[in-house]
Amino acid sequence: MTKQERNELESLLMELTEGDLSSEQSHRLVELMNQSPEAKQQYLEYCQMHTMLAWEHGLYGVRIDRVFFGESMFSRKTDASKIALVRLVEWLRDEGVILLDTQWMTDHLKTFGGYEVPADIYKGMLAEAIDVRE
Repeated sequence: MTKQERNELESLLMELTEGDLSSEQSHRLVELMNQSPEAKQQYLEYCQMHTMLAWEHGLYGVRIDRVFFGESMFSRKTDASKIALVRLVEWLRDEGVILLDTQWMTDHLKTFGGYEVPADIYKGMLAEAIDVRE
């Protein structure tokens, strides 16, 4: 993989994360991964930041122990990010994650069973979910 291709791959992955990947760019991303095992490996490593991505929608966040902190959702089609959210919750359950922090409550998240938690209770939930070692 050339330096130019590596830079192009990094740029495409950033566009994918931001939800700005065009159809042409998504085809180029697939092409790069099919041409180079290094590109495929870089893509897999990049996805270790726990993204739930598809070409039309996605979300990403950070996982620490048994907590997932949602950072961003995007969608190029109405409500498409809901598909990624449902898949994320399935995966988090399989992984033993017990807390999904969405940053703020919306009517959209309430339809999925989301609810607000007072700060003092939230701190207890975090303590239970994060393995804190002294």
